[in-house]
Amino acid sequence: MLSQYFEPLIKNLLLTAERPDGTEGKLMPCAYEAINLLINKAAPDVYPLVHQLIPVLCNKLQSTLTIQGLTGEERERQNQVQAHICGALQAIIQKLSSEIVRTNADNFMRLLLQVCHCLGAWSCPIRPHCALFAVM
Repeated sequence: MLSQYFEPLIKNLLLTAERPDGTEGKLMPCAYEAINLLINKAAPDVYPLVHQLIPVLCNKLQSTLTIQGLTGEERERQNQVQAHICGALQAIIQKLSSEIVRTNADNFMRLLLQVCHCLGAWSCPIRPHCALFAVM
């Protein structure tokens, strides 16, 4: 069973996703994809750890919204990070009970709207993720 390895795996994958060379060789997308897979396959005994990821990911997403004056390449990386964090939050929403999700719904929606507003709702390259996230 992977339950005993869940926390160290998630922590190391989050660190991997933040590496400066994360865009080389698709390291960051693969790290977030692995995070999503771990969340999707999480056993009930690690649900409290999955729940603890909510503020971590929300803080990471919030930090991407305050960055100003980015070059085109930096903006692309920011968009990718936002899309992957939204995907991880969506996996958490699908995994956890509606009661837990409901207590975080206002924060999720506020962040979602900020992400969609970051580049304008119609030009936002992660708009499909925003739409899927909003439906949840």
